[in-house]
Amino acid sequence: MKKVACLLVVLLLAAGAGGALAQSKAPPQAKGEFKTAAGESVGNVTMTQMPNGTVMVSVAVRALPPGEHGIHIHAVGSCAPTFAAAGAHYNPAQHQHGLENPNGPHAGDLPNLVVQSSGSGTFTAITDRVTIAAGPKTIFDADGSALVIHAFMDDQKTDPTGNSGDRIACAVLQPVAAPQPAAQLPAQSSATAEFKTSVGETVGNATLTQNADGSVRLQVQARGLPPGQHGIHFHQFGACAPTFGAAGEHFNPMGTQHGLENPGGPHAGDLPILTVGSDGAGALDTTTRLVTLSPGEASLFDADGSAIIIHAFMDDQKTDPSGNSGARIACAVVRPGTPAGAQTGAGQQPAQLPNTGGAGLPWAALLALALLLLGAGALALRGARRHDRSSS
Repeated sequence: MKKVACLLVVLLLAAGAGGALAQSKAPPQAKGEFKTAAGESVGNVTMTQMPNGTVMVSVAVRALPPGEHGIHIHAVGSCAPTFAAAGAHYNPAQHQHGLENPNGPHAGDLPNLVVQSSGSGTFTAITDRVTIAAGPKTIFDADGSALVIHAFMDDQKTDPTGNSGDRIACAVLQPVAAPQPAAQLPAQSSATAEFKTSVGETVGNATLTQNADGSVRLQVQARGLPPGQHGIHFHQFGACAPTFGAAGEHFNPMGTQHGLENPGGPHAGDLPILTVGSDGAGALDTTTRLVTLSPGEASLFDADGSAIIIHAFMDDQKTDPSGNSGARIACAVVRPGTPAGAQTGAGQQPAQLPNTGGAGLPWAALLALALLLLGAGALALRGARRHDRSSS
């Protein structure tokens, strides 16, 4: 009976370990960099396959003509020598074009991308017509795929392109290796990050400290930001250029949902709200056990690094994938500070210990004197015991 019970315990532990491994598997991802025909970088795309099989498409662009633009997944993973190399829309089921076409849509059809008067724009869409993982709808078939931005609005009806005009930017989609291997960095005891706006203005900084219990303390000081509450998160790539889309999605190596109040979450990169006062200044001092500065699955210093993003709106801490926190208004690449075990700053051992036993009295002399006193005390105690025995 005892053997059976032990076997059941082993099986339960193995099942638990297997479940933990399954949960820790990072979701399939793809990313790409938009370039114009002249080779100028004008944005980024990140695609993430969610646990339910749908794919989230996140785009951030700059320096594009204001207005609405058609954007589609194209059939070939190439943008050279011209954007025509990307082929037609990705359409393995041979449907007609348009999200509003009764005979459509193409698998690669997406809603329109809106670019503001500043030339910048962000875009998020969910599609169930493609996958990143292998399968009949994968974007990583034999010749890959690309994402193309067009000059005009897509009417979502007219076959084959919705009258969306010329191709003005193109990004070859590349698979993101998962899980990312650890970076060749020693364990870090601290890290720093500098927040900048999309025009390069410095608007704050962050300090990260690895605590003895493995948790990480994050201290943020911000200035020149819109008053109110703002979502702030660790993001998966250590890049902020050419647009903040380069930072990818939230740091989420465990493949969970977003939100500190989400029963299916949180992402490892989720953090409390940053509050900015009427003077544009804000501060956040928080501790998280969801990330580490040391090597490991939750390390911010994995192969492609990490960034911290401040968003335009409050994070509701529940809604997947980003808590409805809106556009990215500031970005900071997390950079290594001090290797663990190094002695710097206030924790550094001084070259010579201070003299606390009196002027000119060195520590070695104090130690020798203490040892002499202890020896003398021991001899005195031994003599007293002998005297007591002889007198009795």
